[in-house]
Amino acid sequence: MDSPGIQSNQPKRLNASFVLLDASPSKTALQWRPVRDTESPLWGWVLLNYASNSLQLHTPDGTFLQDISIGAPSHGQSSSSRSILASPLPGHTIADDSKLKQLSASCSKLQDQTYRQAAVDMINGSLAASPILPSHYSELLNAIEGESFALTYLGLCLDGSQTQAPTPAKIGGVERGSDSLVCYFDSLPILTVDAQLDLSKTHTFFCDDAGPVEPRLPISSATCPSLDSVDTPTVIGALANPFLPVHVEVPIVPTQSLGIPSVIRQEALSQMTNLFSLGPQLGPQTISPMPITGTGT
Repeated sequence: MDSPGIQSNQPKRLNASFVLLDASPSKTALQWRPVRDTESPLWGWVLLNYASNSLQLHTPDGTFLQDISIGAPSHGQSSSSRSILASPLPGHTIADDSKLKQLSASCSKLQDQTYRQAAVDMINGSLAASPILPSHYSELLNAIEGESFALTYLGLCLDGSQTQAPTPAKIGGVERGSDSLVCYFDSLPILTVDAQLDLSKTHTFFCDDAGPVEPRLPISSATCPSLDSVDTPTVIGALANPFLPVHVEVPIVPTQSLGIPSVIRQEALSQMTNLFSLGPQLGPQTISPMPITGTGT
């Protein structure tokens, strides 16, 4: 029996690709387009820093953005931060600017302690379900601090689809043991350079210990994104292990997988700024002179 939205006598193909936000051909609106070969599909990095017990956010090229202590109170002062640009630099494209703005929005959400702890729990859950990281990761300075995860956009659609009802698509697969997905975010109905994703809810397999006010939602057939024709791609934002592919499944249609190109991954990880938290430093100017009460003979 066919699943809802699927007619098995019609040729279809699942089209999955990394996408970026850009201006439409008429320059009057924003739209998603596939990533070109020379472009990075990432809009940021999240590093779970075990040494300093914090989450670090980096731009797509590995530039340090913000360090947020996991145990800090909601909307508290982060241990170290750098403000993001309010407007694009000369020569930057809409795609570049939208990445920075979306990463800035993620920084703001992670200031909430409940949201931040949910992110840590999802990352730890995915690490427990994934194979050991490749040996060459240990050669990078990042390995001393913790684990790095990529933020990206995925565009999904059905080529040749003439169905009357949208077709559900399952993103990720914890049962595979080799899937990269930590969580994904739905896209907003109205796109702007400042925000493209609904960060208030995270869809994930790793939410067994989720509390009543958490942002985590379990991935199920009821919450899966729906795919339409190639003219209206469905876009999601994903947090994923950069060394593994993410899988997308649609009934009857062969499963597709997407992986971050190794060249882009290695370049960003090798250039990633590393932050170490150090304790108080003692020096001549920080030690008070000891009083001398008497002299010996």
